[in-house]
Amino acid sequence: MRVVLITFAFLLMSASAIGKTINLRNKSDSDGGVREISFCARPSPATTGLPGHAFVVFAQTALGGKSKFRAIGHTVFSVGDAILSYKGIIPANGALVNENYTAIKQECLTVQVNASEFETTYLDTTQPLAVLGIKFDEKHPIQKSYSLSENDCMDFMLNIANRYKVKGINIPKRNQSDLPLPYLRKLIEAN
Repeated sequence: MRVVLITFAFLLMSASAIGKTINLRNKSDSDGGVREISFCARPSPATTGLPGHAFVVFAQTALGGKSKFRAIGHTVFSVGDAILSYKGIIPANGALVNENYTAIKQECLTVQVNASEFETTYLDTTQPLAVLGIKFDEKHPIQKSYSLSENDCMDFMLNIANRYKVKGINIPKRNQSDLPLPYLRKLIEAN
């Protein structure tokens, strides 16, 4: 009986999760690998008590099965700074940082892209000053101003997603009151 209840609970949790994968590749890459960019969010608040959050995952799998994975989000280091930054009242110091992947994969819109697009998007995201010849150690955060509802984790995610509008990704309008996970679900439904 216990096994049945645990199985039922797992199936119920799985059924409530949503996600979608869209193949935007227009050719096979010579190395046979698969490259995915996922636009993800966790609930507000998450089961861990963390606030809702949107982030982007870069994942690539080589033909032989070897994988690389990195999740990046735009955040602040103080809840007080985030609240005061709402609509630019007081700008906050934010940063692009490595994320602890706290949302399940089904809470993502994933796009499969060609190697060249993947590399360009990844490099522009992780090293925005590389065009000036300035490189940073990827283990340290990249400083970037933060303003809740105008230049926050959702805008970071949407700026990357907007790169793929020309390939057919539909980006719904973001409302000021949208929380990360409900907005992500609108993004998934629009595609």
